Order: sequence, then structure tokens, then C-alpha cells
Amino acid sequence: REEEQEQEQEQEEEEEVDDYRREKYVREDEYPHKWPLAKLKEPPGEMVQGFFPASDFAVHRSFMEKKGPLHWPSYLQFSSDHTHPRWRFQSHRRLKNVIVLLEWLPDTALSGGAGGMGLDAKAEKALKLSAGATTRLGRMFEMYDVQSSGAIGEEHLDHCFYDMGLRPNSDAVDAEAVSEQKEALRRMHFVRGGAHGQELALPAAHWPKMMQEQRFLRGDTGRFWVALSLREAEALRGAIHLAMDTGEPLVPDSRVAVGLRAGHMMIDCVGPPKPAPGGGGGGAISFTAAASVEPFPRAPRLQLDSAVSAFRFIDSQLAFTERHARLLLRMLRLDAPQDRRKWFQDVCGCRRRPQNKLINIKRGGIATAVNVEDEYHLLVQAATLWRVGREMSHRQLGTHDLYHAFNGKRDGYLTCGELAAGPAPAR
Repeated sequence: REEEQEQEQEQEEEEEVDDYRREKYVREDEYPHKWPLAKLKEPPGEMVQGFFPASDFAVHRSFMEKKGPLHWPSYLQFSSDHTHPRWRFQSHRRLKNVIVLLEWLPDTALSGGAGGMGLDAKAEKALKLSAGATTRLGRMFEMYDVQSSGAIGEEHLDHCFYDMGLRPNSDAVDAEAVSEQKEALRRMHFVRGGAHGQELALPAAHWPKMMQEQRFLRGDTGRFWVALSLREAEALRGAIHLAMDTGEPLVPDSRVAVGLRAGHMMIDCVGPPKPAPGGGGGGAISFTAAASVEPFPRAPRLQLDSAVSAFRFIDSQLAFTERHARLLLRMLRLDAPQDRRKWFQDVCGCRRRPQNKLINIKRGGIATAVNVEDEYHLLVQAATLWRVGREMSHRQLGTHDLYHAFNGKRDGYLTCGELAAGPAPAR
């Protein structure tokens, strides 16, 4: 009977007519913003192409309540034809959906290298570990320090990288990033047996610093994702097709590469022109119609996933997996949960999104993204599950044995306290 009542209550909630936020929305000054293709060879700027950072994007309600934008990475941009950066100072406006993204490299010769996904120097200085984050990092260290030696070995450090989404065995970018991180730790003599040892051993004192800096997360420093209006996307796609058909460069005398994406799906793309063979003309660029361009450079996997997840969040979408939520938490480390939630609700209010669902967000990936302080919550869970699984395998324990070990009162009922303290005897 109780189950039937719960089902009826859920059905009533689903059938409840949802209301949309009503404001005095205006449509003034919504004129097309034009920019020449030649500007794509220059870095993004509001006075150049009309592009502005997503970290400047907010709505009028947030401005009136003195709530600023969220601290998105610098590789996420908006075009002024999609959303004007100064609209938030003036009035309430309905927002356009984020449908098409421009993936853009102003100069492929300058892209790549370390960095690209981390915080800039100013933001990194402002980032300080809270007491809760320090505790969670300590808990993670205990899980990976299998031998209780005060240091994490290389094999167990690899499990940490895996839990953070790195796949060095199948992704060349991740493999290079992990290798460089390990080499940097070895240069600091974090090895067993002295400075000339071979086995990596990360001490507890350096663990929080490594996890806070996250140098092992690799992205292209010269690659950007820009939310375009459908008008811009249509015009740019026509220019891409024209360049592909004629063999002419999209932007003459440049190394520009552009692609249009709908989520992860690449719609169209064109790479940079190929240099003339033989070095004639000292670095001249050949624009012959036959195979005149290089392939579009593939984006680092985690950086692409982060960009798509970020714009889905900005687009007020609600369906996120735990993995996507972890990427969002990683990008928004400088923003408190209450600021993320308030920003998300204010932006949703400027779109025709069901408002009741936003108020009642309690579970799922989106709830994690707006309610959890940082990604260390999720990483502690992953580390604990890995450690428990490892101990069960090494000690040849079944699930019944594990339950019996956790149930200290031997009453057949596992309490939250017993479940939380359960992994302790396994160490």
C-alpha cells in the first residue's frame, strides 16, 4: 500500500502544471553583430570578433542581487550575436539556446603544450583548500596508501589518475601528461630508497599540492569553444564549405582551424593550410585545390568533454552523469555551491525551463554539480570503492563476509555509522 501511495504521489508531481518565471523581458538592441572571417586569426576579444569569456556571462537578476558570473575557464567564449555581455546590466531578456559551438584555433602552430585546463595564475592564488577539502584529500590519501607507509606508490597513483578520468593506456595526450607528472615528482626525489631510487613514492605532504594544481590535466592553450547564434553558424558553415570546395584557405595568410559542433558531434571542420613543400618562399603557404589543407587538429578528450558539459550546464540542461558533474565541479572550483545553484536557477528563469524541477533538484548529476562543494567528494567515494574491492580480492572476502565485518553490533542491520567506519578495519 505504501508503494502505491508513493507511485501516486510521484505521478501527481509529474502531472503538476509547471510555471515559468515571468519577468518584464525586452527585445531592444537585438541587432545582428557582424565580424569579418579574417579576425579569426587573432585571439578572442570583444573588440575583435565580439567574443567574450563565459566567465562574464550572467543575467539581469543575478546583477540586481549583486551575484557575479561563475568562474568558467578562459577557453569557453560567447559571441555577441548570441548573447551581448552588457545585457545583464540593463534588463531581463530571454536567452537563446546553446545549439552550435565553434571549436576554433587562431593559430595551430601555437596550440597544444601543457596547461589549457587549469586555472590562470591569478585564480590559482585565490584558490585555497577548505577544511573540508583538506579532510577529503586526507581520506583519499589513506585509501591509496595501501601499505600505510605515508606515501602513495606509482601503481596506486595510477588508480587515482584513472578515477579522475585519465586514460593513459588509450589516450596519447593523457599518457604524456601522466608521464610528465611522474617525471616532475621524481625530479623532486619523491622515490623510495633515496634520490636514485626507481619506484615513485608520493608523500602525504605534497599530495594536496599536486591535487590542487592538477598539472596532469592536459588541454590545448590556444583552442577555444564559442557559443554561436544560428545565424552565425549558418554563415560560417557556408564559408567552410566554400573553402573546402575551392581549396582556398578560410582565412588567408594564417594557420586558422575551425569546426562547428553540436555537442560532441562535429558538423563541419576545416584545418589549416598546408605549407608549401620544399620550404620555397621561407614558410609560404600553399593553397592548391588538391589536398591543400591539413586535417583538423583533434581536441584533447577531457578538454572537449569539459567544454561540452559546461555549455550544456549554461544551456540549463538537467541530464548529467556523475562523470560530467565531476568535470563541472572541476571547472567551477572557485564558486561555492550556493553561488552555482543561484546562478543556474537565474539563468534557467530566462529560458522556458520548468521552474519547479529546479527547486526540487535533489539527485542526479545536476544536483551534484550545484550542491556539492568540490569533486573530492566523488573522488573519495571512488577511492573507497577501489580500496574495498582490492581488500576483498586480496583477502578473498565475499560480500557476506564484508557485511558481517561492517556490522559491529551483529544485529543484521547496517547503520550509516557502521558503513562509514567500515573501510577502517580493512586498512
